[in-house]
Amino acid sequence: MSKKLTIEEKLMQFLISEYNKDNNNSNEISINATDIEDLGITENEASRTLLLLETSNYFTIKAKSVHNNFSRFWTVELNQFAIHYFDNQKESKIEKRRKSFEEFRAWATLLIAILAFGLSIYALYLQYMPTT
Repeated sequence: MSKKLTIEEKLMQFLISEYNKDNNNSNEISINATDIEDLGITENEASRTLLLLETSNYFTIKAKSVHNNFSRFWTVELNQFAIHYFDNQKESKIEKRRKSFEEFRAWATLLIAILAFGLSIYALYLQYMPTT
């Protein structure tokens, strides 16, 4: 069962594959309307997502059309962080899972300690309870 990629993931996968394919010591990638059509997304979705990804510092848009469409090639320069995008996503998920486990373990330990304390108090009460 394959996971359906989001628009952001499709674009990042495309940019990384283009970077790996044309790795000539340049991080600049050109994107045109045909590339966007091949990804199965609209130009409007692609332009919005690219602008959003740029604000996340994955890359810098060097050239684009004035109207934010793909009538002209867009040129983006990938940052090192973008090249390892999917590795970073995987590490982030693992770290979140690890933090959740640590938090669960801390709460479970606290709960057990409180129950043990309550049981100790109850045992003392029973031991020293006056008999009638």
